[in-house]
Amino acid sequence: MAQRFLALLLMIWFLLIHVPAFSAESMNSGSNSVANESSMTYSSTLKMRESLRMGAGASVGGQLGLWGLNAELNFEDENSAIAGVGAGPGYRSVQLAWKHSFDGDYLAPYYSVGYSHWYNSDISNDQWKESSILRRVLTADEKRKGQYGTDFVNVSMGLQYNQLSGDFYGFSCYAEIMGMYEIKRSQLIPSGAIGSTYYF
Repeated sequence: MAQRFLALLLMIWFLLIHVPAFSAESMNSGSNSVANESSMTYSSTLKMRESLRMGAGASVGGQLGLWGLNAELNFEDENSAIAGVGAGPGYRSVQLAWKHSFDGDYLAPYYSVGYSHWYNSDISNDQWKESSILRRVLTADEKRKGQYGTDFVNVSMGLQYNQLSGDFYGFSCYAEIMGMYEIKRSQLIPSGAIGSTYYF
């Protein structure tokens, strides 16, 4: 199953990098962006990311577990750094990731590579049973004690909707699939996430 999932990720990645960027006509006779008293208009996703450098958002599923809070820094129009914290039944999580975004109109593909750490320090906590991922990666001793720390290297590919104009410019939502590779136990686990980010 892990091999088939990895093959699927590679196929999607190949398709994403060969998809031509969506084109969008500027609403100001070719200018990249236009400001007025209440809104801003950007001609593409990368133009928005070039102007709006910070992002804050939330996610469900994926590398942070049941839920997560993320901060994103666009240090280039295509590349950004992501840091996040999350939690789930009986555990907490942290992540660091790098994200590469492709150009697009309102829809733009992206991929990311990162690291996440899931942990629990409470004694005799058996809530790990509620997580399908933890049930697969924890050892029998860790399950018995209820204390653990597990590390993942994550590769994800997704599609992001970006609001480029109007009063809600800077708002985005996304869906992604990913492979989570547990380092200590050499397990590849398929996962996915949905989320939203607001850029400012």
